[in-house]
Amino acid sequence: MDRKKWVIILAVLGILVAGYLSYMYYTQDYEVCNIDNNWDCGSVSQSEYAEFMGIPVAYLGIAGYLVILLFAFWNFKMVKWVSLFGALFSLRLTWAEAFIIHKYCIFCLISQAIILAIFLVSVKWKRYLKK
Repeated sequence: MDRKKWVIILAVLGILVAGYLSYMYYTQDYEVCNIDNNWDCGSVSQSEYAEFMGIPVAYLGIAGYLVILLFAFWNFKMVKWVSLFGALFSLRLTWAEAFIIHKYCIFCLISQAIILAIFLVSVKWKRYLKK
């Protein structure tokens, strides 16, 4: 499968995950992922890091994945830059989970993995493994 198809599939998965995170943010229904004291989506979703400039981070995720999806169809070279920004932003949120909140959200980490995968696919990561 070519890189463009992988990015499209991953972006759609990202939209679904970010959509579910949005649902959890507004309904405060965390039963699916409140596993124990360390894996607690509720604590993460209700922290100050769940919003950026008054906008829920999950909405920013949906918007970011939609932009990546659009660029995958019309200007694939831009996917690596948008996904790099998204990966760095998501890494900052994961850092906050680990070192400030001290709790993890499984769906946030899934979204982190998806955006990192999009970035790696968009920069042809396999060419670096052959050297």
